[in-house]
Amino acid sequence: MTVRGRDGAVYMALSDSVTRGTLGHLAFPNAEFAIVLFLLAPLACVMSVAWNVLVSSRETDLRAAGTKGIIIIFPIAAVYLAFELGYIEYTTRSLGFIFLGLMLASILLVRLARATFSREEILTRWT
Repeated sequence: MTVRGRDGAVYMALSDSVTRGTLGHLAFPNAEFAIVLFLLAPLACVMSVAWNVLVSSRETDLRAAGTKGIIIIFPIAAVYLAFELGYIEYTTRSLGFIFLGLMLASILLVRLARATFSREEILTRWT
């Protein structure tokens, strides 16, 4: 089991132990949590890495690349806030649409990063 899967299992077990008396049933595992844990989280990581490779390929300064690299968190945080504030309903269908959006964004960013990444140029420019 991966670290992410183990952490998710611990979270589910702790949540179930706290909420079982109130709900009368086990809340986890469920389809929505599985989608977030096994599909959305890895895609967000791929998208983040691809974005940071793209940014670092274009920047001439390491600090500027780090600063601009953090921008990728804004769309992910916006979706999270939309869920928390009730603008997006937490259903398998809405998570499926978010999965498709993340998949398309990840594919686009990976392709752009592969096209612009030049290891030799980065090594000579940043040394």
